[in-house]
Amino acid sequence: NIVSIVEYGSCEREKIPFMVMEYARGKSLKDYIVDGDDLSYVQKTLVLRQIADALSAIHAREICHRDIKPANILIASDGHARVSDLGLVKQLGDEATACTTTGMVPGTFEYMSPEQLSGSAPVDQRSDLYSLGVTFYELLTGERPHGVWVPPSQINPGVPATFDQVLSNLLSRDPATRAQCV
Repeated sequence: NIVSIVEYGSCEREKIPFMVMEYARGKSLKDYIVDGDDLSYVQKTLVLRQIADALSAIHAREICHRDIKPANILIASDGHARVSDLGLVKQLGDEATACTTTGMVPGTFEYMSPEQLSGSAPVDQRSDLYSLGVTFYELLTGERPHGVWVPPSQINPGVPATFDQVLSNLLSRDPATRAQCV
């Protein structure tokens, strides 16, 4: 459930890093959300499971994606979800700070975990799980959670209440009480 990297390296003359990924035909999850395409709750659950499987594989290699968001999830016409954009991955346990050399925190602000935003704790797999929670919440409600979020089943009675518990585990602001793995 991960888009394959075909080649990577840096241009010899300018020393600019590059990454070539396979072409993945389909639509991003962001497009589904923005266009209002209706996925059933079964389809949404399958998308969540496939993203979680991809993150499990990434985390098993001790890598943190750092930019899980709907735009980086591709959905093929058969409904198969794949994680893309591995340009911000970080080796877990790397003592380097979460910031880049320019002092910028990599990722997309709206999907970052609290510790990723503040730099208060190491960024690890739990940060990706928080971002997965934000992504799933947005898939269910069309909105991103802010501060104290409203359970999706209260916004839309058709949302299974079990999703509220899944999100509660993923969206904990404290990484110690957040889901530790998928």
